[in-house]
Amino acid sequence: MEERVKEILGAEEKDQFLSTASSEDSASQVYLSTYIDFMRQTGRNHFLIREPQFMLKRLEILGCALKILPVNERGQVTPAILEEMIKPRAALVSLPWADARTGVIHPIAALAELCREKEVRFHVDASEVIGKLFFRFQDLPVDFLSFDGGLLIKADTEFVGQSHPNGQLLDALERDLSRFDHFCTETVRLRDRLERGIKEEYPEAKVLFEDAERLPHVSAIEFPGAGSEPLLYHLHRQGFAFNEAGPDAISFRLTEATTQEEIDRLVDAAVSAAKQLRELSDDLETV
Repeated sequence: MEERVKEILGAEEKDQFLSTASSEDSASQVYLSTYIDFMRQTGRNHFLIREPQFMLKRLEILGCALKILPVNERGQVTPAILEEMIKPRAALVSLPWADARTGVIHPIAALAELCREKEVRFHVDASEVIGKLFFRFQDLPVDFLSFDGGLLIKADTEFVGQSHPNGQLLDALERDLSRFDHFCTETVRLRDRLERGIKEEYPEAKVLFEDAERLPHVSAIEFPGAGSEPLLYHLHRQGFAFNEAGPDAISFRLTEATTQEEIDRLVDAAVSAAKQLRELSDDLETV
């Protein structure tokens, strides 16, 4: 299995691979290894992250300092932002390759080069991009690449971890690989149809980070005046399950099984609910 996983993700034979229980387990092993193998030897104790994880919160007790990385107006962590945040005591930068709720893709290659220059370890969670974005691990100057059920470590990176048998990992990766063309063509078309349809019927709607590079199956759309929680409630009652992306925004995630008929039904449902909620909000304001 190890050889096939490396082949799928473009790793070299000398790179290390661990099978893990989950994406959280993969990331936790990176954090713990950085603490044991790097932080205690160098005295560097700053972890630069987007969102705190359980293991990192535990490591705070041992003297690690968590620094939250901000994003720019396009929802990205840029090299300029990262360079401003990296201080002499920085040990690790840990980022998702793409934001799960907005679909925004961070410029990982440029960020990785900066980390190499600053001698800071760089960890990327690729769970969201596998099967949607083409890459080869050997071409990325990152130290760690984690995903749901696995972890790749560059050969020149000191690391000691523990494998957990995961009999479904290879099948999942093969399945993701087989869906790549569909996501990059048909799913993008359906996402664009969703965004266009909502904006045409609800002109106040705004596609968040529309100008940024985004995943093909994710769209975060703001419905001013509607409120995301009541809007989600209305959509859930009609059989749609999505997540909140802000006070008035919803994160839509398409799958390989999404059809054009479902997109058109979703547009009608979202627009109808948003208009009703906005009218109700306007009425309450006039009372």
